[in-house]
Amino acid sequence: MAKRKPMRGIHEGLEGVLTTLSEDVVKALDIKEERKILEKKVRQLRDEEIQLKEVVDHLRVTRDKMQTELRRKEKQEEGLQSKINAMKEDRAELQSEKLMLNQQIRNLQKEKVIMQRSLEKTNDMLISLKHEISEFDEEIRG
Repeated sequence: MAKRKPMRGIHEGLEGVLTTLSEDVVKALDIKEERKILEKKVRQLRDEEIQLKEVVDHLRVTRDKMQTELRRKEKQEEGLQSKINAMKEDRAELQSEKLMLNQQIRNLQKEKVIMQRSLEKTNDMLISLKHEISEFDEEIRG
């Protein structure tokens, strides 16, 4: 009986070793599966990184184009603002000239009224002179 006990102990020990080995194999398979999953995730992350780099590059190009366009628009705006300011100055000058011309028109209208009155007086004087000449001619003839 003493011999069977050690065999049983060896058998139990071997079963323990076998159980441990089985557990280790299962763990190794799990680790291998997890490694495959992690490698797949790493590949996906690398692909995403490449895609993100492409997106970033595209965004940089777009940003640069937009900055260039913005600078062009700002220069265009400055040019238009300059034109607006020049037009405002021209408008102010034209307004000043308009006021001056309106004053000249009023002065000419006043002169016209004075000249019309003078012309009327001259016409009246001519009519009066004509009448006097006619009377004088009648006196001479008659």
